[in-house]
Amino acid sequence: MPHMDQKKGQKMKARSILLIVALATLALIGLSQLREVTDDIKFPAKYFINLTSDQPQTNSTAIHQLLRENSNKSQQNLFRTYLNDQGNERNFAFLSTSKNKQKFETNLKELANVSFAGSYYSDKPFTEGSLQSLKRYGVRVEMVELQWYLVGPALWTEGIRAVGLWSLVLSIFFAYFSLLYLYRKNSYVARFMGVSAKFSVNNWLIDSVVIMLTSVSLFLLFWLITKNTLFSMASLSFLSVLVVNALLLLFLILLGNLLFHHLTKYGNILTILKGMNAPALINVIWFTGIIATLLVIPFILNKINDEQAILKEQLQGLEPWQQLESYRTLTVTLQSNVQVNNGQIDVSGELEFGKTFMSYFSEHDYIFAQKSAAILPQNLPEEQKKEILANYAKDNIDPKITKRVIYMNEQAYRINAQLQKENIKKKTHQAPATIYLPAKYKLDSDSVINATYMEFFQDSEIKRTDFEVVVVPNGRKTFLFDYHGAELYQYNNSRTQYGRDEIVVILNMNTALSTPSALTMYGNITNGLFSAKALARLSSNITLTKNISEVISPYKSIKLKINRLKDRINSAKLAVIVLILVQFILVLQFFTGLLKQHLKEISVKRLLGINLNKVLLKTFSNYLFFLLLTFLIAFIITNDVSIKYLVFVGSSLEIGATFFILKRTVAKRTSDFLKGDIEI
Repeated sequence: MPHMDQKKGQKMKARSILLIVALATLALIGLSQLREVTDDIKFPAKYFINLTSDQPQTNSTAIHQLLRENSNKSQQNLFRTYLNDQGNERNFAFLSTSKNKQKFETNLKELANVSFAGSYYSDKPFTEGSLQSLKRYGVRVEMVELQWYLVGPALWTEGIRAVGLWSLVLSIFFAYFSLLYLYRKNSYVARFMGVSAKFSVNNWLIDSVVIMLTSVSLFLLFWLITKNTLFSMASLSFLSVLVVNALLLLFLILLGNLLFHHLTKYGNILTILKGMNAPALINVIWFTGIIATLLVIPFILNKINDEQAILKEQLQGLEPWQQLESYRTLTVTLQSNVQVNNGQIDVSGELEFGKTFMSYFSEHDYIFAQKSAAILPQNLPEEQKKEILANYAKDNIDPKITKRVIYMNEQAYRINAQLQKENIKKKTHQAPATIYLPAKYKLDSDSVINATYMEFFQDSEIKRTDFEVVVVPNGRKTFLFDYHGAELYQYNNSRTQYGRDEIVVILNMNTALSTPSALTMYGNITNGLFSAKALARLSSNITLTKNISEVISPYKSIKLKINRLKDRINSAKLAVIVLILVQFILVLQFFTGLLKQHLKEISVKRLLGINLNKVLLKTFSNYLFFLLLTFLIAFIITNDVSIKYLVFVGSSLEIGATFFILKRTVAKRTSDFLKGDIEI
């Protein structure tokens, strides 16, 4: 009986280790998805809110103050993540009386140079009054209920990752069933004693307790490590993942125990008690599940690789902003001094303000980058479109060409060239406008020249023939300095930071700002990007600074997007690593199970002097052949060359490591195995 108790303990230990590893693995894969969808939702939130505005003059300070007032009025817990002056992520609570103040900042001064545009999280939706007050400022609100309880089911039902998980669970099920069968003597003894059903129920209950205790432990570990609030979106989402995983495994072990109970109910007791080998069918079914999982992994790798390529492209588009960390955007209101003299509008006061403002900056102190306004808006009625096209035709402007035009000053062009690592000749653009025209648009130069003249030099002494046109090779990339687009990356991937074959027009700013139509130009520039060092010069002129309503660091918002993209990339890598490691464990466990079935035979042959390598290869030859064939197929169906070599190297290491471990185990413990001790 002590021997049987020892075997029973070994059986329980093996099953418990399998279930704990399975739950930890599924939790890690779930965590990788969690990092993609709820990484920054560390708040007790039920709603996701996205605030944006197409109006460049929207005052972020005023919006933040309005959100504070609305939160206090409706007792709404409203949160957001931001980057402080030290470059660290912090969490802000707009409700003045928010609990856990040690975790949430509540002083609005912390958001002094942070754009209001971005993600917010709330415990309740905005009231109608809040929505209307934001609308008056030109703020657009997108609000979605966060259904944390769907995160767990989504892990198993959406995307290629779900396919990988189901194939992985199939292998785990076969491994569990095989463990039951490997230690089947206890079950047949229980049948002989007439307590077979009770024995199976006890097994299921013990394993169920292991599953529940492991799930609770994983949740507590997550909570302690992340230090999230217990009812934060991230914590509840992870709880959803753990609950679904636990329920699924509970069902699988129930199914496994039912099948095994029926197998032992009708099996040959004498055959089992004599230690006969397990039927080949059991091994084939188990091995088939492993093969199916191995064949699914290349498809997962292909899909993840495609997603990674998109994420890396987005990340590469945002990374240049790290070199622009010292630049700020301004909200400047030109002095309103418009007068009507003899029926003519006199804007000389505003022009004078613009000239005074810009006199504090050299052209190297600011970045001007602006897409051409000579475009055809898509959301207009057909009649208006026809009218606009007719007007463009009179000026010989083709909006299909001018939508590719981006205007820059010398500083923007220089930074763009540095980012592209282009060797450009040092040149001061003396012409009013220098047009860098990709070769494919060579015949459309008149359209670009006319648009440039219309937008910046009409009613001036500048002539179209004064412009310089430089034809450049096709395929050149251009950084667009689109910080508004960068802030929208999480929601609109079409707003890329790079353009290819853009028509870059370098404006001579001294000339452009001296034209009679420069008022619009001043308005555009003052809402551009200025170096923080140069802005300090304005502090001495109160007349100017009182018209600056706020100074924003666009890099702070963009840095948050960079962090999110890196998290998504790393989470995908984590999922792949976990899948591969678990697959290795399953393969090793399978061959370990086979080894246990042939222990005495292998040990005897070794004592007889037969080469151990030959014995192992002969014993496992059929399975090794199909395993190698599977790895070959996986290599062929993998798309990316680098991933192919990863599959090749990983497969070789997996087979080599498995064979080495089995050989070392047999070599060290031959005498133990001959005595009947088969615990490996």
